[in-house]
Amino acid sequence: MEAPENIKVLRVLVADDDDAFRYIARSVLEDMSHDVIEARDGLEALRECLKAIGEGRAFDLVLLDLNMSDTGWNGIETVVRLTELTPRPKIILSTGAADDPIVNYPDSMGFDEMLIKPYPLEALRETVMKLCNK
Repeated sequence: MEAPENIKVLRVLVADDDDAFRYIARSVLEDMSHDVIEARDGLEALRECLKAIGEGRAFDLVLLDLNMSDTGWNGIETVVRLTELTPRPKIILSTGAADDPIVNYPDSMGFDEMLIKPYPLEALRETVMKLCNK
């Protein structure tokens, strides 16, 4: 699908340990004409980012789950590593833990936007569009 003229096509990494969530997020982002790669955990996300930078195709955006299980790295540890990259991708952190204190401090924690699961698909579209225009 070709992107509409007013839409910037982004390279997006979706990092989440939930297969169904990755599938849905990928579908929404691809419907927006973005190029999407998936990762199952924080370590794989960092590897994909480093690989993309090495190939001269850095990610513009990372959609990252805060509470990935069985990874050794949670979302915040992954955010710390992603913010050290050059170029640094925009980061949308997503979580089902609306009561987690970090949701109120995106700037100090290193991510750009926060989405609380379950969120409407339109919220993902709007957040991506907002970051596209920054």
